[in-house]
Amino acid sequence: ALGNRDLKWETTNKLNVGTDMEFWNSRISLVFDYYYNKTVDLITDVTLPGSAGFSSYKSNLGETLNKGFDIQFRFDVMKNKDWNVALWGNLNHNRNEILKISDALKAYNSQVEDYYGLAEESQTPTLSWTQAGKTYSDFIKPIMKYEEGASLTAIYGVRSLGIDPTTGEELFLNRDGSITDKWDPAQEVVVGNTEPKLNGSIGLNATYKNWSLFAAFQYEFGGQEYNQTLVNRVENADIKGGNVDLRVLTDRWQKPGDVAQFKNIANSNLTTLPTSRFVQDKKYIRLS
Repeated sequence: ALGNRDLKWETTNKLNVGTDMEFWNSRISLVFDYYYNKTVDLITDVTLPGSAGFSSYKSNLGETLNKGFDIQFRFDVMKNKDWNVALWGNLNHNRNEILKISDALKAYNSQVEDYYGLAEESQTPTLSWTQAGKTYSDFIKPIMKYEEGASLTAIYGVRSLGIDPTTGEELFLNRDGSITDKWDPAQEVVVGNTEPKLNGSIGLNATYKNWSLFAAFQYEFGGQEYNQTLVNRVENADIKGGNVDLRVLTDRWQKPGDVAQFKNIANSNLTTLPTSRFVQDKKYIRLS
């Protein structure tokens, strides 16, 4: 692994306030916990571009904050000689924030922008980045950056205004509010967060003599994810090399005036760099 002689121990100051409550002869129980954890010199894996020879290295991030709450409840609906039926559930909310970053990570952020500088050339027909030993997969995924006030689970990309109906090219919104059709790594901002606002489960436990039933709903909502499948299989599908999704033909821009979700069908050989256009809400409920 890539070593780091400047690595320090991390320390965390933790505050936790909670309460346990029971009602109705202990048939109903409720547990609530609030936490506020501040970590100094947080140790984290810093992702490296493949050209570095290592996929990551460990470094002290700086100062981070985790705060949130947990709620658990249980209700014994029926309890006798033959029956035991209980409803239960839990809910969690957590937010993390970077309070301060080290000089090493500030330099890392600059390296990410320099790395994407080569990727910008992939937006021209010359595709000179292939001559530097790079492949399509080197640039299509968002690379983690570290900014004070942002989250450790943030998704970074350039803000997109969608596909221009006139040209079939993607339009981007710069930090200063100007509009351009050129992707610029210096214009990357937080466009999503993979950490959900709420997650947990709700379930049922039931037994009758020697028979038992367990059922649980798991849920999550309030977070986002980068839909890499759409980038790979639709936006930049290999039309010549194999079968493709129907949306490659139905949802791609083909002529002036088309209102489409995906770029000009003639430009499938041009790399689609990290953009808010492929950031989607992630929410689910699952029954086990």
